[in-house]
Amino acid sequence: MSLVAIRVVAKNTYLEVIRDRVLYVLVMFAVVFLGLCFAIGQLSYDEIFRLSMSMGLAGIHICFIGLTIFLGSAFFYREIESKTIYTIVVRPISRSQYLLGKYLGLLAVLSVLLLGFILAFTLIQLLMGLPILATTYSSFLGVFLESALLLTVTFFFSSISKPFIAITTTVCFFLIGHWVSSLDALVAKSDSAVFYVAGNVIVRAFPQLEALNWRPFAIAKVHVGLEDLSFGIYLTLAWSLLFFILSVMIFRRKDLV
Repeated sequence: MSLVAIRVVAKNTYLEVIRDRVLYVLVMFAVVFLGLCFAIGQLSYDEIFRLSMSMGLAGIHICFIGLTIFLGSAFFYREIESKTIYTIVVRPISRSQYLLGKYLGLLAVLSVLLLGFILAFTLIQLLMGLPILATTYSSFLGVFLESALLLTVTFFFSSISKPFIAITTTVCFFLIGHWVSSLDALVAKSDSAVFYVAGNVIVRAFPQLEALNWRPFAIAKVHVGLEDLSFGIYLTLAWSLLFFILSVMIFRRKDLV
């Protein structure tokens, strides 16, 4: 596998997305979030801390996952429509190298965006006179891991469908992924054999994305445990690899030239 080819694709993807003015989303989010935080300024200190943590981290999570799904689902269709993909796949670069380069490029863009969210969040905390705790930033790692996983999911769905369908199915995948933890608890308490079997099938067919939700740790001012951290990394790597391999298998079958 040519690292040079992957690096070139990743760099071009990064520059293409950055030039698409996606960073304006960060500015809009920061302004809206700043207004919401100052709107609760009349509450007590403890309430301000809990609400700012809950609202801020949840807002960043939703915005960041939305950006991930949008960027990942649009990349393939957009390059086919603009015909820029034809100038790439005819060169001595494999389909897997192309997809990996795209993935790393988009992941770099998301890393920059997340850094911007973190800086905006920290600035607002300082302006509100709230403490800057190391335990807060572990939740951002969970958001990034979930984003890295969902990016491969969007690659898979965008390789077999148009952007709208890819976005819809990925959103459904995201919602179910956060719901399966609750379903697993219900299955364990159920006396129905049919529900037990069906529930277990669903639980094992989707990643438990709620395991990457580390906001409660930040709100409680405690560090993420080593077991939770290890499981989150394992979950991300395993499912990301699965969906990336599936995406490569489908992409190789596409007749582009």
